[in-house]
Amino acid sequence: MKRKWLAVGIIVLFVGVTIAPTINQSVVKASQEDDLAEEEELNRINGALFSDYPSFRPPIITFPSSISLQYDEDYVNNTVFHPDNAYGIPVFVGYKVWVPDSFFNPCCFLFRLINNWILFHSVIAPMMNITLSVKDAPSWTDIYPVSSNIFLEISNDYSDVTTNLIVVIHNQAPPGSFTFSLHAQSPQLHRIQGYEINRSITLTVQ
Repeated sequence: MKRKWLAVGIIVLFVGVTIAPTINQSVVKASQEDDLAEEEELNRINGALFSDYPSFRPPIITFPSSISLQYDEDYVNNTVFHPDNAYGIPVFVGYKVWVPDSFFNPCCFLFRLINNWILFHSVIAPMMNITLSVKDAPSWTDIYPVSSNIFLEISNDYSDVTTNLIVVIHNQAPPGSFTFSLHAQSPQLHRIQGYEINRSITLTVQ
């Protein structure tokens, strides 16, 4: 009888040693797969929820702005551009915003600081940096603004400045007219929206 129970015990021990680890491994593997599937599902849900929300979101309430970009048309129309000469075309740049007047005319200095923080995320009102650049100029010209960065006050009235656009035409330039673009752009500054504008200019080479 003792031998019989001894044999049964050996068989049970053999089954436990050989089969139990396999079962345990299967259980662990299934658990890991469940965890991975759950993590992937959470990532999918989070991706769907937050894909439209980048790490930096512009303020919900913003105010429009505008750039005025003009050049001296009389100077351009009355000037014949010759090769190997440098010319300066007067350019007029203006900038304004549409913001409630109360932001710019507070009743006290403390409210001015608060308003500046609301508008610009800074207690000190900054200047707007407008960048000027030239596009589509022929390869046989050198055309560039005297200053590519124009700093103007931010207000509900146009603040403006006059600068110059330098034009140099090389010897290989063919006679006739050509057109290029003057580009001006202001970035978004917290609650102040960005703006950009192009102005086409046509010159005549003789």
